[in-house]
Amino acid sequence: MNAVQIQLPCPISHIGTGLWLPPANETGQSTFFRSKTATMITQKVIDQLYKTYRKPPACADDLDIGILFEHLILFHDIAIDDHANLIINSLPESSPFHTIPLSHIHAIVEFENKVAIVLHASIIFLNKTDNRSHVHVRMPRQSIFDKIFSRMDPDA
Repeated sequence: MNAVQIQLPCPISHIGTGLWLPPANETGQSTFFRSKTATMITQKVIDQLYKTYRKPPACADDLDIGILFEHLILFHDIAIDDHANLIINSLPESSPFHTIPLSHIHAIVEFENKVAIVLHASIIFLNKTDNRSHVHVRMPRQSIFDKIFSRMDPDA
């Protein structure tokens, strides 16, 4: 079976409601195997990435930056400048995701055909086989006060 191994930071028994993870290995990390037929990244997977990586690591050295250079340098021309910024040259310079401070990156997660760069309120998915990229932006949730006052406001 062709599979991709994804290391998660802590032992968990499930992702969302439909995926099962085997028990933690000897290092205490759960291992998740994805077959080549299950390459679609669903909303449940995206939600789990935000949930799992809520905070950035203590230092940028804890990020798995090697994944970026191993898989993406050919198509995305990835670089790190002197100011500790990740530069994705496959994105236009006018894009807010062209240059990202390493301190803003919560995690770098490898999937079979993509690499995800998890930020606080967005995830950048970079293809391994070409220069295409996709960005998921998490919309802020409406607070309870916003919900109450929007119902009271007749103009809303």
